[in-house]
Amino acid sequence: SEWLRDTLQSIERDDAERSYSASGGTVSAEGLYGDLFSALRNKNLCIAMVANAISESNLNVGIAGDCGSYAQRRSDRSIMIEGKGLCCSYGLWQYNICSPTSMGTQFLEANGNPQTNEEKLELLTDYAAQVDYMINTLQSRYSSVISDEKTVEWWVDWFVRTIERPRDVGRAIAKRTQTAQRLSQQIA
Repeated sequence: SEWLRDTLQSIERDDAERSYSASGGTVSAEGLYGDLFSALRNKNLCIAMVANAISESNLNVGIAGDCGSYAQRRSDRSIMIEGKGLCCSYGLWQYNICSPTSMGTQFLEANGNPQTNEEKLELLTDYAAQVDYMINTLQSRYSSVISDEKTVEWWVDWFVRTIERPRDVGRAIAKRTQTAQRLSQQIA
């Protein structure tokens, strides 16, 4: 849709500059929403999750972020991306692999803990694996919450604070709330 194209183009420059496509490939907001909703059955939660993916990755399945000095300080855990250097975060929700307690590290462990960077990168840029892991995480850790009927704004706030946990929570919530509100008008 025209709105979605405009939204994707309006992702702030700092988000685009910190990210790099490791293997490319984007998914549509509608496609991601459909895949999430088929398992979670919560419209507003799924919209919030898509809004987060738009803000984090511009819906680029193979994107790499948190490159540069952040990754260099964590060179024992980061992965070298050609043309970008060492990077720590990957995929739709920018799973971070450079912290031992992060979702990215847990994602790798849940998927057999690949040993080589090539195997890790292949997994980190796999759409089905990313979506399945997010769904499984929500269903296993937050089953008592995810079926609640809350507003899309409530779900954005919850997802940012509970799942994503960015450095600037307030800014992230404001940006993702606007995106989610637009998405909720597009998704019937």
